[in-house]
Amino acid sequence: MAIVKKGTAYHLAIRIDGRQVWVTSGTESKTRAREIERQVVVACRSRDFRSLDADARCATIALFENQGWPIPADLRAEEPLTLGKAVEMCLSAPENDGRSARLKTVFDRVVEHFGESFPISSLWVPQIREYLHKRQTEGASSSTLNKEKAAISSLFRVLAEHRITSENPALLIPNFNEAGNERAAYVSHADFQRVIKALPQWLKPIAQTAYFSGMRRGEILGLTRDKVSLSRRIITLQSDDTKEGHAKRVPIHHELVPILVEALKVRALGVPDVFLRDGRPITEQVSVYFSRAMAKVKGLETLRFHDLRHTWRANARRSGVPDSVAEAIIGHADRKVPVSRRYGAMDDAELLAAIDRVRFGNGETVIMSGKAKRQATMTA
Repeated sequence: MAIVKKGTAYHLAIRIDGRQVWVTSGTESKTRAREIERQVVVACRSRDFRSLDADARCATIALFENQGWPIPADLRAEEPLTLGKAVEMCLSAPENDGRSARLKTVFDRVVEHFGESFPISSLWVPQIREYLHKRQTEGASSSTLNKEKAAISSLFRVLAEHRITSENPALLIPNFNEAGNERAAYVSHADFQRVIKALPQWLKPIAQTAYFSGMRRGEILGLTRDKVSLSRRIITLQSDDTKEGHAKRVPIHHELVPILVEALKVRALGVPDVFLRDGRPITEQVSVYFSRAMAKVKGLETLRFHDLRHTWRANARRSGVPDSVAEAIIGHADRKVPVSRRYGAMDDAELLAAIDRVRFGNGETVIMSGKAKRQATMTA
């Protein structure tokens, strides 16, 4: 037996029934080629091909085809695994319990880009780079790109556990540099009216909810009627609804009440979503539509949807809301311990008292990107 590199791939010389036969391993890694060789030899000698992983199975099939040997039934190639099926496997994996909602958000974008039927075997470094570059051109930050790359990596990790693949192409792509890419943004109340005026009708209440509540885009789009209590002025989110994986309650500011009242008036049969577009759940990429609208507004061209969340946090701080209460409302994904355990339980009255203190005329608009070193200031 021998392993010889020809071109960019390693080829295997395998002795079977006293004959030496050659077959390509299909990999550029010598270590991986040795593993494939071991699996092929063991399977051919035992005539048991059930334990072969995907790469070794392909190599063994190629070997049989090259020699003109009949291919055993348990060696025949199975239907190629599609991206859609791979995503289902990843989301249902026990280790992803509690963060499936966040992963699904990323995978929805990936599937939209490549298509559900895209063979997972064709998703490699160039394709992942292409996808991340597209997200970068859409305005995704370095931090977001790294999180999306990590989600793709988790998909391949689950596939490896099922012996479908043994390599993780996401690990071959360096992380994006987050240093010097800090962003600071604040939108004045007057400029926010300009934002709302520029948005499509279906997007207006979504942006208003972000501005007046500090909720994340995903939390807003996933909001269902049963989670909103206008009588209590409380939105209740479960652990699966939040990025940080902890349940939380969001108090409803009095300026947000009429917006939610109007949104709840629109109903669609069998659809529990609060926010709809033409009577259907919203599947469009909200951030893309938001950025396109802002590109036409003087002084707000670089404003992002997520900047509305930063604005709420600044307004809460400038209005004197205690940090512990503001953190309980807004939530932070990088905190390992739930707010309730750090500061003690907060009842609805405490949350409502805090939200009623928040005022939105706390300064002029500032949009500053650490990368571009750009700043825009608008007067009311």
